[in-house]
Amino acid sequence: HCLDVGCGAMGVLGALSQRVGRNGRVVGLEMADDLYAAAQQYVADEKLTNVALHQGDAHRNGLVSDTFDLVHERFVLPHVPNPAALLQEMIRLAKSGGIVIMQEPDHSSWNFWPPCPEWPSLLRILEAALGLRGDINIGRRTYQLAQEAGLENVQIRAGVVALQASHPYMHMPLVAAAAMRSHILSAGLAEKDELDALVTAVSEHINNPAITMITFTTTQVWGQKPNLYISRSSF
Repeated sequence: HCLDVGCGAMGVLGALSQRVGRNGRVVGLEMADDLYAAAQQYVADEKLTNVALHQGDAHRNGLVSDTFDLVHERFVLPHVPNPAALLQEMIRLAKSGGIVIMQEPDHSSWNFWPPCPEWPSLLRILEAALGLRGDINIGRRTYQLAQEAGLENVQIRAGVVALQASHPYMHMPLVAAAAMRSHILSAGLAEKDELDALVTAVSEHINNPAITMITFTTTQVWGQKPNLYISRSSF
């Protein structure tokens, strides 16, 4: 019995559905109306008969404590004001001995070769814009968060992807810059002309087929809920 917190339009619902098999159950938790509707469509299209969706806030979701064998989230913690509190909620939902998993970003590896002179400036602006909501590099400290939350047998691994030949994923920073443009400008993180010049330069760099990119690092941290668990939020 597995839960994907903040599953978005698909999350890892398909992978979990396949892993648990016909006798297992998967729940996707999503708050946003548009993403919840997209997830419903995805589950129907893929005929994921062992997947159910639950709409609600990740912190106040109405789900029963000690229910799930596995509780997972990916790229959710940077967007909440108190990541430790959300982790406590995930632990509440897990059974004793259940696994709690976090997958989160760390931008320190994100770069091009040959280097793009404008990239560090654009990355700083993107991180500042994302930082208006939370810690976009929280993947650096999820191992410590898991330990501080009281999980046992905490493990960590990390992965990056090498991209080449103007791979579509190389355009991720440009997509992010377009999506956050109004926030960047209204917060005074960059002037319009400055932002446009940086985006143009990075776009030209990406479109050079000789350029390679190393993506941001995704850290994967997991641990077990102790048999006798006392929430650290109660102290």
